[in-house]
Amino acid sequence: SMLSKELGTHLTGRYIGIELYPFSFKEFLSFKKVDFNINKKNFNTLEKAQINQLFDEFVETGGFPEYLFNQNREFFHFLYNDILYRDIMVRYKITKEKSIKELGFYLASNIGQEISYNKLKNMLGLGSSNTVMEYCNYLENSFLSFFINKYDYSLKKQIYSNKKHYFIDQALVKNIGFTSSENKGSILENIVFIELKRRGADIYFHKDKKECD
Repeated sequence: SMLSKELGTHLTGRYIGIELYPFSFKEFLSFKKVDFNINKKNFNTLEKAQINQLFDEFVETGGFPEYLFNQNREFFHFLYNDILYRDIMVRYKITKEKSIKELGFYLASNIGQEISYNKLKNMLGLGSSNTVMEYCNYLENSFLSFFINKYDYSLKKQIYSNKKHYFIDQALVKNIGFTSSENKGSILENIVFIELKRRGADIYFHKDKKECD
C-alpha cells in the first residue's frame, strides 16, 4: 500500500529497501531451465544460435514472472492500468485522466528518446511544464518509467537539460505503446538500461558533437 518513497515518511530509520526488477536475461535463462554460462568468451555455432533464439524470446516476453507463467497478454494491460489508476491517479488525486494516459502512451511509444517537459506540456495541453515534471516523477516513483539526465559537469545544466526515458520492461512497452519493427535498437537500449539500473549504476546520456547512450 506504500510506494518506496513513502517508506521513509512512515518508517524513518526502521526499514531497508530492496528493489526488485523483472527478470534479467540471465534470470530468464534460469526460469527456462537453460544451463548456459553466458559469461564465457567463446561459443560454438549451435550455442550462438540457441542464445540468439532465447534472447529474441526474452525481447518479446519480457521478464515479469506472472506473464512467463501464464502467457496471457492481458496481464500487461491490467498491470499498466493498476499502476496508472491506483498508484498514480488515486494516490496523487489527478483529475486530468486523459493527460496522464496520453503521457504514458507517448513515453511507452518513444523509449530511449529525449524529452522536453515544455514540449510535452504543449502536446498534452497542460498549463505548466512543472505539471509534466510532476507526472513524470509519479511514473518514476511507481517504477513504471525512468528518466536520466544529460551528462554535464554543471549540475544546474543537468537539471534543466532534456531527459531520456526508459520503461521497466520491454514487453510492457510492446503491449501498451505503439511500436514498429524499426525500433529494435531502442528496445535493446532499454534492456541494457534496466540491466545497468539493476546493478546500481549511475546512468547518464552524453550528447555534444556526438552522442553516446
